[in-house]
This record gives sequence, structure tokens and C-alpha cells, in this order.
Amino acid sequence: MKKSVVFIITIAGLLSLGLSTDVNDEIKNRMFCCACRKSGSTSRDYVVVKVKNTKTGALKEICVTLNLLEGAMWRERSLFGRINCEGNSKRYFEFSEDSALSNIGFNEYSTSKLSTFQKQLNIDSIVKQIKMGKLYSVNFGKNERYFAHVMFNNGVVTTSGCFGTSVFFFNDSCEE
Repeated sequence: MKKSVVFIITIAGLLSLGLSTDVNDEIKNRMFCCACRKSGSTSRDYVVVKVKNTKTGALKEICVTLNLLEGAMWRERSLFGRINCEGNSKRYFEFSEDSALSNIGFNEYSTSKLSTFQKQLNIDSIVKQIKMGKLYSVNFGKNERYFAHVMFNNGVVTTSGCFGTSVFFFNDSCEE
């Protein structure tokens, strides 16, 4: 009896591992650092960051291209240049200036819309296609940021460029 219970628990645990493709914070932080190192390119990687509006206390996780995040930092603190990812392993930013928050679309970014959008996707299938190299470009129009958010949390780099949005599974070399 004990053996069968242990077996069932083990199988259930293995199955649950296969259902979630979310990657851990360490991988997300490495993805963030790769995006920071590529800063300056005309193609910008989407990153997922935690942002706090210090005026209202509102805190949310949003997806934004790195250049817009850098622009928000310039508007907030007149800091121009690259983001030091090593000094920000939590991917956490605070802004009080309306222009900085507007630059990253803080007020417009909806966590409920993200949740609704995510439920419409077959995430496991999309990630599998990207890993196998069968899917390398997408077009989600006005939902591009929400798609990029979901993909970032699943280890997929989404890059907004001149000729569309490219996707590839993250690797530590920071290359496609």
C-alpha cells in the first residue's frame, strides 16, 4: 500500500512538472542581462520587470522593451545609458514621474488583460515549436507585449524589430 501511494505521488509530481513551462528567476535574470548587453541595437528585446509607482504605491509586473525602460530612467533621474543588470538582479524599478511611467506604459498595462490573453494561448505548444526552430517570427499586433510577457516567463526571447517580432529560446550566449 505504501509503495503504491509513493508511486502515485511521484507520478503526479512528474506530471505537474511537465505542465508548467515557466522558468525560474535565475533564467529570467540572465535573459534580462543579455537584453541589457545587447542595448543599443535597433531591435529591442522585451523584458519583464517589476515596477512601482512611488506616488500611488501601485506595484505590477510589466513587459517593456529595454529602450523604453532606459528612457523612463532618463525621465526619472536624468540617467542616460545602459541599465546595469548585475546591480538589479530583481528586475525592480521605482518611478514617480508621470513621464517616466508613461514612457513604459505603466498605467495602460493590464494584468487582467495579460491573464485573459494567456488563457487563450497553447503555451506549451508555442514554446515547443520555438525550441524546435519551427517558429521564429510572430505577429500579435496590439497584444505583442502580452505575448512577449508570457514568452519571457517561459524562457523565450521576444525581439521587436524593423521587420516584425522574432522569437527564440533563450541560451546563455545571448544569441539567437
